[in-house]
Amino acid sequence: MFLDENGQASVEFLFITLVVLIIIGGFVSLISNEQSQTSTGNIAQARITGEMAAETINTVYTNGVGYSVNLTVPSNMIFYINGSSGYVTVDSLSNGQNVSVKFIPLNVNNATLTSGTHIVTNTNTSSGSYLIIFN
Repeated sequence: MFLDENGQASVEFLFITLVVLIIIGGFVSLISNEQSQTSTGNIAQARITGEMAAETINTVYTNGVGYSVNLTVPSNMIFYINGSSGYVTVDSLSNGQNVSVKFIPLNVNNATLTSGTHIVTNTNTSSGSYLIIFN
């Protein structure tokens, strides 16, 4: 009878350990899923802001010489405009995410835009072609 009691205690201990491990595994899964959703949200925020900047550059380009628009850069972001490759890269300072978005015009000044409002202007060059500049 003594051996049966020890065997039952061992089985109960194994069962309780299994239940505890399942519960801990569930918590770990929930925490990692929440972190993944937060990261996706941060990337989406940077992407939306980059699309807004590219749309502003495209609008200035399509409306012709003399057209200008204000572009507001949020306080937690930096825009890198690369005119030779045709991309605006958004760096989010608060979460370390960066996203690149393509824009249409090829003749764009390279610029680094920090927080604040900047004027995006379509202007003529000395050769008569257009140039998108940032002030």
